[in-house]
Amino acid sequence: MSNKLCQANHTASILTAYQRSTILHLCFYLHFDMKSSLLVITLIALAVGILGGSLIVLLIQIRRRRQNVDSLISAQNLMGLIGTVEIPFDRYSRGKVRVMVKGSIVELSAITDEERAFAPGDRIFVTDVKGNRALVVSATTLED
Repeated sequence: MSNKLCQANHTASILTAYQRSTILHLCFYLHFDMKSSLLVITLIALAVGILGGSLIVLLIQIRRRRQNVDSLISAQNLMGLIGTVEIPFDRYSRGKVRVMVKGSIVELSAITDEERAFAPGDRIFVTDVKGNRALVVSATTLED
């Protein structure tokens, strides 16, 4: 609408000086008002964006505080688990076993006091944890 009035100002030569002055003031006011409206809209959009982003960050932090996440695996979590042998071992060597702890598969260094040798795929039972090694026995001895 402002452009039409401004164009009318240039093309209308029959308008009085007062009318032309009024139209120029109106064109200036509309042009200035559009710039200030754009600035106000930009500032409001920026404020809403910052407020919305801050609110989402706050909600995420509150949700994380309520969750009890404990992925630390202790010796008590390992004892009593049944797993499988990955790397063979016997009483005089150490091997590697795989067990499921808290929904994750964990590989452990393993030793045994049994006389038998453990082959890959054998089922084991973790009886104790000494240092960073799991003390295991055959799962078949528990079934007997």
